[in-house]
Amino acid sequence: MTDLESRFRVALIFCSLLLATVLLLQLLLPWLLVLGGAALGYGLWHRHTARQRQRQQSLNQVFYTLLQAQQGRISVLDFAMQAQLTGPEARQYLDTQARAFSARFEPTPQGDVLYVFSLGQLSYSD
Repeated sequence: MTDLESRFRVALIFCSLLLATVLLLQLLLPWLLVLGGAALGYGLWHRHTARQRQRQQSLNQVFYTLLQAQQGRISVLDFAMQAQLTGPEARQYLDTQARAFSARFEPTPQGDVLYVFSLGQLSYSD
């Protein structure tokens, strides 16, 4: 076998492998795109839920700190300022907590409404 024939065979094998690779990719590409899209979607969803969980924990921390500092009485404005929320967001959060903890509502002389949470027999020593 001459040098030219061996080079031709190597080139033929290389071209055959290249063609097989292209055909295999062509068959697998739709599946790879679907799996890649699913992985991306899952990653985005997981990141979103982790951020929501972190935000909820942060709001809860502000809420419980404010409850202790103000002996269970919280206004929407106080909570909004401490949690850096808009008024409607603060009201929605406090409404949810009021339902969960059976809070009462108390009007102030200025016409605001205080959410009054019963702290029971909690000790506030630090």
